Amino acid sequence: MIAIREIPNHVISKFRSIGLIYFCYATFSDLKEWMVNAGMRNIEIIDLTPILKGVWEERYYMNTAPDHREAYNYLLDSDFSLGRSIFYIYVKGEKK
Repeated sequence: MIAIREIPNHVISKFRSIGLIYFCYATFSDLKEWMVNAGMRNIEIIDLTPILKGVWEERYYMNTAPDHREAYNYLLDSDFSLGRSIFYIYVKGEKK
């Protein structure tokens, strides 16, 4: 999971409250460069965000805890949301 821009600490804290624990700051280009530097070729970067956003939406609808509502709002519909600032990424390639 990557964040392509800085996420404020108060938003990160909200994310953690609903189980979104880890992400790193990187771009899609950074990921590709890291794989090239690791000796990979034929690198493919696949954005799984649309699939996993559906999972988080389902969790939102099933979660009745009022203290989690703000976290889900950040995650699903804000400048810091999935598909805007945060992405689930799968990277594959072949070792040179």
